Amino acid sequence: MSDQEETASPRRTVSRCLRARFNENRCARCLDECVHGAIHLDGVVRIDGERCRGCMACTAACPSGALEVAHDFRRIVEQRPPTDALILGCTRHPLVPGIRVPCLGMLSEEHLVYLFASCPEAISLVTAPCVECENASAVERMKDRILRLERLTLLPFADRFHFVTVRPEPAERRYDRRSFFTAVKNKIVSQVAGTVASDSESDPERARTGVDYSSKRIPQRSRLLTAALARVTPDQARIIGDVLRFRMELSESCDGCFGCVAVCPTGALESSSQAPRFNEAACTGCDLCSEFCENGAIRIHPNRPVANGPYSLPHDRLFREGRKG
Repeated sequence: MSDQEETASPRRTVSRCLRARFNENRCARCLDECVHGAIHLDGVVRIDGERCRGCMACTAACPSGALEVAHDFRRIVEQRPPTDALILGCTRHPLVPGIRVPCLGMLSEEHLVYLFASCPEAISLVTAPCVECENASAVERMKDRILRLERLTLLPFADRFHFVTVRPEPAERRYDRRSFFTAVKNKIVSQVAGTVASDSESDPERARTGVDYSSKRIPQRSRLLTAALARVTPDQARIIGDVLRFRMELSESCDGCFGCVAVCPTGALESSSQAPRFNEAACTGCDLCSEFCENGAIRIHPNRPVANGPYSLPHDRLFREGRKG
């Protein structure tokens, strides 16, 4: 069995599945998210290619990066001309302008935060074709994520994202010589980035056969979040980090066996002289380390529990736009 599969369905990396790493784990987030019955969890996650409709909702739910979109989202966003409005739509609909992704349902909270940080102006999501699509429910859950982010952070996520509910019409575009070659270059970059991963996202074990549990990589969504936090104001970065990132609590019952280090799928836990060292940027909150520890010595908590409610910073500080630097 190949560790990593790349198809029109989500990219599957078996060694990153929590069930594969620990046979007592019962994570079913991808199964709960899939409305098409395409996910099977018999030992490890499997995808039924005949049932999968490519909504990619499972990739927004998987906590370990076992299911990811084979699509270099960050490169496509960064390569767009800075003068172009940020518009996203589905690859199924050729008339959709701007950035085309497999499905808008793939936009996790980390994707949405990255878009928020990358564009201080309105971000258009073309949802007109979604009404009649078999993946409409995945798009509705994406909308719920936007509302959740605004509710917990009090940042203007709902105002930043605009839903285009009118079907776009083809428009003629004229180019001068320089604009023509720029457009061709951007089209090539978009096509390449949509089918292959960048150097920063490639897996060194990609060409191997078999399952390699020692190969660890920070998931795409976590890398997007790190990039986003570097672009917003310090206040915004702290608030978003508190909502979407996690912290480790280690008790005195830790005996230094480092089993948690071995079982962690992302490399968030590393060996040190006495106790595991924690890398917040790599932790996805999957909680596998806590489940695996026989001594109950390790606990993973959200930086700021949702039960604490939204923030209450002064309005002028909280909504201040701009980037660090």
